[in-house]
Amino acid sequence: MKSKQSILIPFIAALIFIFGTISANAGGAGLISSLKLTTDQINKLGTIIVEFNTSEIEIESKLDNTFFELKQELKRGDRFDSESKIRAGAKHVNKLIKNISSLHGDMLKVKMEYLLKAKNIFTDQQRIMIFNNLLNFDMDIPDDSSLYLEMDITSFGLDLTNEQIKKILKYQKDMEIKKIKLKLKIKYKLLDLQEELLSDNRDPKNKKVNKIILAIIDIGTKLIDNRVNYTLKAKDVLTLKQKKEVFHMMLLKS
Repeated sequence: MKSKQSILIPFIAALIFIFGTISANAGGAGLISSLKLTTDQINKLGTIIVEFNTSEIEIESKLDNTFFELKQELKRGDRFDSESKIRAGAKHVNKLIKNISSLHGDMLKVKMEYLLKAKNIFTDQQRIMIFNNLLNFDMDIPDDSSLYLEMDITSFGLDLTNEQIKKILKYQKDMEIKKIKLKLKIKYKLLDLQEELLSDNRDPKNKKVNKIILAIIDIGTKLIDNRVNYTLKAKDVLTLKQKKEVFHMMLLKS
């Protein structure tokens, strides 16, 4: 029979995946230790972890394939040979970047779906501890995609005109305002979640809890889309020569 310690390993890995930012910024490892899970709880969670890992691997495989396709498109030597190839290439790149964004949204959904299933195995006290830590959860774009999804055009050292800079700054302002509003909505939803979990009249079927978590997923996906839309708009401000320079620098960094 497996020891409790060995059974804990995949569960801890899954929780660290879900609370990746918390682990770094708010003592995620301490949270896991403080839950004091029983062997029975760990065994039940193990079944969910298998399903979770399957979904995670599938999405990661799609991400890897999309990243590879994007790099191949950026390396294509004839992509700037004619106006039609430029338009087709730009359309393809934009589509791939949006696909990467969408897949990260899918990964966020998988994290929360896993949590929705796993939460029924926890005691009320453990749920409160976990969801209290969600107040520190950050839904920013993962580092491995920031090169493609969070490009700061003004930092590439391009010879931008004042008019170009003004347009980019306007898009950036719009993006930051929307980002603040979306993050505020997430904070409000997390407070609603905390309040519902602490309520003495909580629905035993957790319908309201599930609804709040699904709303958080939706807002988190909109956060990623907001950043991607800014990047695509800012890129379209560039001249052909500047776009070539950006693609060249992206290739060097990828």
